[in-house]
Formats: sequence, C-alpha cells, structure tokens
Amino acid sequence: GLSGAINGMADTYWGKNKGRSLEGRLEKATAVLVVLFIILAVVLNTSLV
Repeated sequence: GLSGAINGMADTYWGKNKGRSLEGRLEKATAVLVVLFIILAVVLNTSLV
C-alpha cells in the first residue's frame, strides 16, 4: 500500500544517486578490480606456458 509507494520512491531516488554514493563507488571499484585481476591472471598464465 502506502509503504510500498514510499519505498518505490526511495528506490528510484537511491538508484539515481547510487553512482555518487560510497556504495556505488565501491561497486564500480570492485568490478574494475575483478576485470584487472582476470586480465592479469590470463596474461601471467599465457606467459608461463
């Protein structure tokens, strides 16, 4: 009911501002580090073979 509408509004507000928040930045940093780790692992693996 009403609480669902309020939560929905909060969700869209949070979604719009997530990238600017600490959690949004942590999420992006984690994704970047995972990609770098995979690339590094592949490069090291192929150079050793």
